Amino acid sequence: DEPLKTDLVSPPVCGNYFVEVGEDCDCGSPATCRDSCCDAATCKLRQGAQCREGLCCDQCRFKGAGTECRAATDECDMADLCTGRSAECTDRFQRNGQPCQNNNG
Repeated sequence: DEPLKTDLVSPPVCGNYFVEVGEDCDCGSPATCRDSCCDAATCKLRQGAQCREGLCCDQCRFKGAGTECRAATDECDMADLCTGRSAECTDRFQRNGQPCQNNNG
């Protein structure tokens, strides 16, 4: 498991490949960083970048609202959609009490 940002007891160090408190990203040193969304000198997203990874992130920008990021897996599930405001793909499912899978879902 990856440690939480708050689990690290030493002060944040930009360039150590760990995203710590106060950093948006950490892709290593400016000489080794290959992340076009991250400014390796500051460990912040580059100007104009909204994200650097996630199912709803494409080329440092949030995918548009309503873009499918994960297909439904069965009839109790629903396709997951991007919000246009986050890189995360939120899991959606049928509301409780909605019959599905022959009332076994």
